[in-house]
Amino acid sequence: MTDYEWYVLDVNPEPWAVGSLGVGRRGGQVYPYMGKNLQLDAYKKAIKEGILSQYGTQPLIAGFVDLRLFFWRNRAKYLNVAGRTNRKNDVDTTNMQKATEDALQGVLFGNDKFVINCKSSIVAQGPEVIGKVVIGVRSITPDDVIREYRELPESIRRKIADIDANAVPEESPNKWGNSEELF
Repeated sequence: MTDYEWYVLDVNPEPWAVGSLGVGRRGGQVYPYMGKNLQLDAYKKAIKEGILSQYGTQPLIAGFVDLRLFFWRNRAKYLNVAGRTNRKNDVDTTNMQKATEDALQGVLFGNDKFVINCKSSIVAQGPEVIGKVVIGVRSITPDDVIREYRELPESIRRKIADIDANAVPEESPNKWGNSEELF
């Protein structure tokens, strides 16, 4: 297992979010469509541009990826269309993780489907927080994940085995194949 490569970006993290929904017509038929979420799109571009401008073009990790993310999120105060003051909501780590994984595709790794191990943490969130994203990325193998599994308490591994005797074999043949065969 290799060491993490670290990237520090002065970007305020945003959550993954659905774009605007609409209806169009083609050939007399009505069809639904989903547009881009402009805030999410701007965040993903900021992540990509931040890495490229500060660290240059990085070699893409081949194979499976282990990703570590830390988030500092500014909850800005703003005026809405009615002239009332609003503040951005707290966001959960899962949605910030997904948005960041999407942004890193083609920048640090080829596709987020190869991220087989990921941990994300919210360090701080609030109106006085300076937005920042710290990214750690490294190559990982399925056997590395199996080794982590084996560090679980024995009682947990027994419960897993009671549910699925084939969950993790005692001998760890790499049944995952290579990343090209998986998907």
